[in-house]
Amino acid sequence: MSGTACHVRGWTVERRVPGGQREIAGAVLTVSTMGGFSVTHQSNYVGYLHASVGDQFNVYRRKVNAVDDWLGKYRLEEGVKVILRSCGLAVEEAGHDAA
Repeated sequence: MSGTACHVRGWTVERRVPGGQREIAGAVLTVSTMGGFSVTHQSNYVGYLHASVGDQFNVYRRKVNAVDDWLGKYRLEEGVKVILRSCGLAVEEAGHDAA
């Protein structure tokens, strides 16, 4: 497990994320130094998620030569899907072909 501490309104919140890589909806997640994950699709870095409060993550679409887009707060799996959709990529559902 990898972790990070973040400070929210005077409280310290520690978030632990599983180490190593995992795959969600056709994207590969790699643990980042921000207490979250970098998201790649077919070896392209498309976004990232970092810990928020509870089971929520702040979700960002990566943009080259521009400010990244904040897409909102989501649970992990839905956040990955939001990143993929914002990039115009197909989202693979478990047990189904890409939609």
